Amino acid sequence: MKFDQIRTFLWVARLGGFRKAAERLHLSQPAVSTRIANLEDELRVPLFERGPGDLVLTKHGTLLLSYAEQMLFVEEEIKQRVANPSEAEGLFRVGASETIAQSWLPDFLKAFSQQYPRVNVDLTVDISLNLRAALLERRLDLAFLMGPVSEFTVENVPLPPSICIGIAPPRIH
Repeated sequence: MKFDQIRTFLWVARLGGFRKAAERLHLSQPAVSTRIANLEDELRVPLFERGPGDLVLTKHGTLLLSYAEQMLFVEEEIKQRVANPSEAEGLFRVGASETIAQSWLPDFLKAFSQQYPRVNVDLTVDISLNLRAALLERRLDLAFLMGPVSEFTVENVPLPPSICIGIAPPRIH
């Protein structure tokens, strides 16, 4: 049994016909008929009483419809809660070297909290050696540090180069 078959069954039952369900799902009518036939074969029960006039659910079809509606509801919940970044919540532990923390990290954190408003960020500023250890010990979820980490469990993503300039007072003789 595939989720597409269940979704197709749900729309045939809700709309009262294969043609209407096909239009709703952007499928051909034969594709909808095939999905329903395969579902009925797999369940070994008829889901619709076919005949002249309206399509009527069988007893088994009525039972399946209640499960199909629950599954569709859960699918929508998953899309809203899991796939929607604004619904993400929890603690995100970030480590950064001092240079990064003083340059572009504030802009990054601002953009991050706009994208994930319900996630709390715990920021650690330290030297790269300590950040690497914390990352490998899973005390950090993300670390911005100098140089790659040679460990198969860590994905290294190079960042664009930063422009660093030195400023000094004029020379006085």
